[in-house]
Amino acid sequence: MTVTACCVNGCAKPPRTRGLCASHYHRLQRYGDPLGGSARKILDPEEAFLARTEPLIWSDCIIWTGATTGRGYGAIAVDGNPVPAHRYAYEREHGPIPRGALIDHSCWNRSCVNVDHLRLATPSQNVANKSKINAASGYRNVYASGKKWRVVVTRAGERRTGAFAELEDAVAAAAEWREAAWAEFAGKGHE
Repeated sequence: MTVTACCVNGCAKPPRTRGLCASHYHRLQRYGDPLGGSARKILDPEEAFLARTEPLIWSDCIIWTGATTGRGYGAIAVDGNPVPAHRYAYEREHGPIPRGALIDHSCWNRSCVNVDHLRLATPSQNVANKSKINAASGYRNVYASGKKWRVVVTRAGERRTGAFAELEDAVAAAAEWREAAWAEFAGKGHE
């Protein structure tokens, strides 16, 4: 069954998110009620957090549906100050984040606020886990080099390299070397 109108009674506008048209969805986010407008604005961070999260049907990510930064991270106001939504989610479950620590998304989804997908990381672990895909090969740490595929994995100034005739062998080596260097922060090899 295809929904062709907003689920708010009497609204004929096309639905965009959660079965609501853009206007009613905006009111839901701002006031916690799709019929809001004169209702109070959500000021409590916990109430705002719960009103602006939504579980994904096809994965176990919980997605931030509120405002985002230009880099795709959720943003929530806490005591009038902007805080990344994933950091808020982590702190509400585990307490303060140690100075200098970052919160890494093990699911590689910047809008995810599921605390089971968030973990403490050093800056170097966070960078290691990022997905940086080489355009020529379509895989991380694998580069075209003449008629061969070159693999380069670097950690703490130590570089491991190799050349492979077959792309599949290069991809397997890159994954193995990343795992040896970074363990759980090895990152994904391709999109």
